[in-house]
Amino acid sequence: MTTLTRAFCAVLAALCGMVSSLSAAKFGNFDYIDNGTSITITGYPTDLVQDIVIPSTINGKPVTSIGASAFSGCNGPNSIQIPSSVTSIGNSAFSGCNGLTSVTIPSSVTSIGDYAFAGCSILKSARFMGHAPSMGGPSVFYSTRSGFAVYYFNFNAGTSFTSPFWHGYASVSVSGAPADLANLTLGSGTLSPVFDQATTTYSVSVLHAVSSITVTPTTLTDVASVSVNESPVTSGSASGAIPLNVGSNTITTVVTAQDGTTIATYTLTVTRAPSAVSTLSGLALSSGTLSPTFA
Repeated sequence: MTTLTRAFCAVLAALCGMVSSLSAAKFGNFDYIDNGTSITITGYPTDLVQDIVIPSTINGKPVTSIGASAFSGCNGPNSIQIPSSVTSIGNSAFSGCNGLTSVTIPSSVTSIGDYAFAGCSILKSARFMGHAPSMGGPSVFYSTRSGFAVYYFNFNAGTSFTSPFWHGYASVSVSGAPADLANLTLGSGTLSPVFDQATTTYSVSVLHAVSSITVTPTTLTDVASVSVNESPVTSGSASGAIPLNVGSNTITTVVTAQDGTTIATYTLTVTRAPSAVSTLSGLALSSGTLSPTFA
């Protein structure tokens, strides 16, 4: 093999390695591209009916961007959690997500492409946890529901906020960190109604066989604290097992903002069904022997 041929093969191998590193791959339900030092989410099944929690890292590399149309047309999720590792959201990234009721944009996000949340027909609000990022155009939230509002949470006293063009929707500046949940899940049963940040009262019915339940609250910000039935819980982690009596049981989740005074209370009523068992577990006599043996 000539020196020129060997050099050509070396260059070709290097190019193949670059193409391989940028090729699409799978992580759970997520399609992604490895950029070398960071990850871009590029796709997700449109027919998967469950809330979406985007990972902050894949294979030890930070997820820094949501690609164009990555979640477009996802009909199932009520909520989508965007990690604080993400800095950019591409054009039409979440367009047409018709189950989405609210979205929280972490302060790490510096740019959002046009039509990123367009056509999310029941989207009630967008909450920005930092200064508004640059927008790809005026139609980021185009065709959302009537009454849609944008909230900006100002963590730093004295800083200013310049609202971008929200396509005619209301923009509300809120001082201080919010005392809200981003999600609330249960160890058993299904919340009714489905979780929404603006809804603070829920119910769930469980079978008699379910004698205890756990609650997993996830706070909107990592500087808020949370407790379940007055016991502190780590955001995103399950509470201890809470015993359930037959009938109605009230479980209270309290979120306290960083300022220590702003509080949000979420109330869950768990109804445990009565026992449907009408058999004996044992039968004993003071004299004689049962025939046949008790069963």
